[in-house]
Amino acid sequence: MNTGGLQDLETFGVGARYAIGAGTIWGNWTHTTFDPITSAESKLNNYELGGKYAFTPALSAGLGLYVLETRRPFRRQMASGQQHAGLDYALSKRTDVYALVIYQKASGSNTINGRNVPVQAEIGSSSSFLGNSGTGCEQSGCRPRWLASQVLILDT
Repeated sequence: MNTGGLQDLETFGVGARYAIGAGTIWGNWTHTTFDPITSAESKLNNYELGGKYAFTPALSAGLGLYVLETRRPFRRQMASGQQHAGLDYALSKRTDVYALVIYQKASGSNTINGRNVPVQAEIGSSSSFLGNSGTGCEQSGCRPRWLASQVLILDT
């Protein structure tokens, strides 16, 4: 296994989920430390909050917030945040239509060949950027569910 020059990798986290009536809220935090063989360690903190509410058995909506922060010794290197909202309507047990909106913003920079290069916000493999630090997308469609284990887009 190629560790990419890492001497040590450590990850831990904690999360909770609570359902009350037709609503569900959740949150989690994870902390990861990369300890490379030849340079200073990096630390990542991930924070996630979300909620889902079923207005009817067929109609549900969800909101979420995700924040990633990286640190090098004694300084914050970069951070990104993502907000998303979705609406889902079940046409049948196995078919639904959905709409999803996502916005992501990044700040900070990486040092590449001695130059500070601003980080870019990127959703999936999208190449559409709003300036150097923010990007957004929307998606809608009809989704058939053929496998019982498929994850719903509003469940994170």
